[in-house]
Amino acid sequence: MHARFPDTFPAALRLLPALLLAVCLLVPSAALAQKLILDKLVLDNHAGAVTVRFGIHIDDISKIENELKNGGEMELRIKAMLSRRRTGWLAADLADKELVGALGYDPLTREFHVVRPGADKPVKGGELGPLMSRVWGDVSLELIPWESLERGKEYVLDFEMRLARTDVPGWIRTTLFFVSWDVIGVTTYRLDFTY
Repeated sequence: MHARFPDTFPAALRLLPALLLAVCLLVPSAALAQKLILDKLVLDNHAGAVTVRFGIHIDDISKIENELKNGGEMELRIKAMLSRRRTGWLAADLADKELVGALGYDPLTREFHVVRPGADKPVKGGELGPLMSRVWGDVSLELIPWESLERGKEYVLDFEMRLARTDVPGWIRTTLFFVSWDVIGVTTYRLDFTY
């Protein structure tokens, strides 16, 4: 005789192993985790505006190179928020800006292309590491006029960065809304300063 599930065993529980396997295959592994690293953060007065200058690099680009060579397209999203700290109240937002850059690979020319955040023209090269260092190594972002800052007040500069796939069709994103399409999830940095 063959062993069978008793009729009282719910059908949903019989499907549980298959569902667990599907979820494990869809969710990215923590072992593949990478980080976006913020370098050389400088906040200064440039031409009368509060300007943030910084560089970005990825701690391990080999996985990114493989994704790009397999046809992936990626987008770097950087969000910078400047606010004045208040005691007992929520912070007063002064600026909220976003920059977008891109990564890709052309299999015909065997070249990577990188777009500087906030620019439109791609820069091409054969090796991704040096190309990213050149293009993403020095980025600047104007936030607000310098006169908007008050002396003696405390301010907070928050950064959010992420690298996401852009080649996923909309219908898949909508259907699998519970799956993150970020290659590198949100990385946040905070700078507290007094002017």
